[in-house]
Amino acid sequence: IAAGDTRRLGFMEKQIGVLYKGMKDYPTAIQYLRRARIAEDDLGQLNRVSCHMGEIMLALGMPDSALYYAQRSNVFINPVDDPYGYARSQLVLGTAYAALGQQDQSDAFLRRCIAICDSFDVVLPMTQALTAQATALIEQGRAQDAITTGKRSLVVA
Repeated sequence: IAAGDTRRLGFMEKQIGVLYKGMKDYPTAIQYLRRARIAEDDLGQLNRVSCHMGEIMLALGMPDSALYYAQRSNVFINPVDDPYGYARSQLVLGTAYAALGQQDQSDAFLRRCIAICDSFDVVLPMTQALTAQATALIEQGRAQDAITTGKRSLVVA
């Protein structure tokens, strides 16, 4: 605020929001993330703010809102521009569709996340996507496939 630099302010608002998200203080996290969204114009930061908002909405049991924010996170056309951000948006889209019971859509986005992570050596979204896939496989009664996917996630982690 003292520097008068909205980019720094937006980044700090996002970081503070992420800390509150980690503490599961979702109302405060949402407050900071919304302020970050207003202050930011960098696509990478807008992507990350929207991903965090989508994850919060999932945690609050609001899958429609999670999908809304997941769609807003999908700002990169080419994964080369920001492999981590691209993969994260695919992950949040996949988990939002899973929460809505749209497993085919979910699987497509999770597979894309994993492919991008494989191509660009991005770790964190990959383990989350593999875990989400394993959960879906368990729900489908495909225990052996879930175990294989879980083992891959463990190796990546």
